[in-house]
Amino acid sequence: MKKQGKSGYNQLEGVSAERLAAFLGISDAELYSLKTKVTPVKEDGGTIGAFMLEFATDAPAKVLNKISRLVNGRYVYVLIDELRLSEL
Repeated sequence: MKKQGKSGYNQLEGVSAERLAAFLGISDAELYSLKTKVTPVKEDGGTIGAFMLEFATDAPAKVLNKISRLVNGRYVYVLIDELRLSEL
């Protein structure tokens, strides 16, 4: 697991890290500071429909507590359509 940095979130189907941070309810700097594993989740047709973000076990609780969609203290499941709709 590694810190993604500004370019590390490019695999999120054209959604910027800044947009993702806003969607999660944290700042860009907070997002960049997290060690994150990004796993694409494919739909039946093979297209990527979502991403599973897994944050490191040593991630700062102060930042993770701001993320309302956090599951089991470490995971966030984000649908691509939700990210795109949040841009409107």
